[in-house]
Amino acid sequence: MKEDLTADSRWSPDTTPALFFDPYLEPRDGKPLADVALQIGGRLESGLGLRWSRTDAMQRRQTAVSTVLANLALMARVSLKDADTRLAVPTAIRAGSTRYDRSDFPKRLLSETLQQMERSGLVQRFEYAYRRRATTVLPTSELLDMLDAAGVELTDLGRAEGDESIWLYARRENAKPLGGKPPPKDLIDYQDTDITISMRREMEAINEGLNAADIRMRGKSLPPIHLKRNFILRHGGDPKSFTLGGRLFGGGPWLWCSKAERRDITIGGEEIAEVDFKSAYPNLAYCLLGLPLPEVDPYEIDGLSRDAAKLALLSLLSRATPMKTLNADLRELLGASWSAERLVRAMEDKHPRLRGAFGKDLGLELMFLESTLLVSVLMRLRERGLVGLPLHDAVLAPRSQAEDVAAIMRQRSKKLLGVELPVSIKGQ
Repeated sequence: MKEDLTADSRWSPDTTPALFFDPYLEPRDGKPLADVALQIGGRLESGLGLRWSRTDAMQRRQTAVSTVLANLALMARVSLKDADTRLAVPTAIRAGSTRYDRSDFPKRLLSETLQQMERSGLVQRFEYAYRRRATTVLPTSELLDMLDAAGVELTDLGRAEGDESIWLYARRENAKPLGGKPPPKDLIDYQDTDITISMRREMEAINEGLNAADIRMRGKSLPPIHLKRNFILRHGGDPKSFTLGGRLFGGGPWLWCSKAERRDITIGGEEIAEVDFKSAYPNLAYCLLGLPLPEVDPYEIDGLSRDAAKLALLSLLSRATPMKTLNADLRELLGASWSAERLVRAMEDKHPRLRGAFGKDLGLELMFLESTLLVSVLMRLRERGLVGLPLHDAVLAPRSQAEDVAAIMRQRSKKLLGVELPVSIKGQ
């Protein structure tokens, strides 16, 4: 059975958390990781038992080994939010190529390379499961010991050129959520327009600025940063547009590392503060509907913790149908005394002006507003010579610059939305 291509594991329906394989990640020449990659490549070549092989075929196999190893090394050197995270690797073979494909990457060798690494005791492989998960892998203790012995660091990682920064997905038709997560989405190829060219230039400028900055984790420089924007179509047959979703994802370890490790990040030698738009999602919903912002905390609801109220409100705004039952995450936060009916009633009492917005699939519009605002903030920071790391509705900035960053965030929200969103600073 041919494997479904779930293009980005953050949208995977599998219940196991996964970090998606990055085909552009590779070892830097002259670094210890490159030596380990050659060692493993030679080990796998000898295991093939070939009496003779063309040089170009050997190089392609080595490229596959090096890229898989670079991804596993990244996982091994960053404490992820979930300790059970695996590396999700799409091993389906597709006809033709798209703007997302690395032209010199041997996609056909991925599955074979993973199987060889498993036989050699270097990875643990979890087979693809139809409509549940992509092929996923974990490094074994032997491979981790090899990385440790070689002294591999994040600075050993580099990137090949040519990675796309404007991505377009479509929700898979008739796919249902599994494991409490959104249904899978498929990558959509597209032709450039003035809009996509302009967006790509913005992302190139943002990535260039971040890569030029002195950003470190535990005193070590980060691998090259490549942020991208992920846009979404509700249906595969919809006209190709870039007005839904658009959140920033990709090669920034602060986006998927643990909170504890995020505190180890410095910018320009300074510890960071988190500058965020307070209650961004509900406030953006009021803006989207042309309503004045609420004068009270949107998440302050009797009988609910702030985390529970936040998740519940986001769910009501993002879901496409009325809430009839509670998903597993909500049930765990709310407790046995709460039902879907009670929760909806509490939210409608708290936000009567949003009552008509619940169950109307507004999440994609809200993500677009949020991401467009954040890109505007990042571009303004670059113009001012300031550095900020995007974190959905927040910016991580040097503590000495936090007040300046907050002022820019308020100014850009007023400019783009017509209303100044409240901003808070944490960790200053």
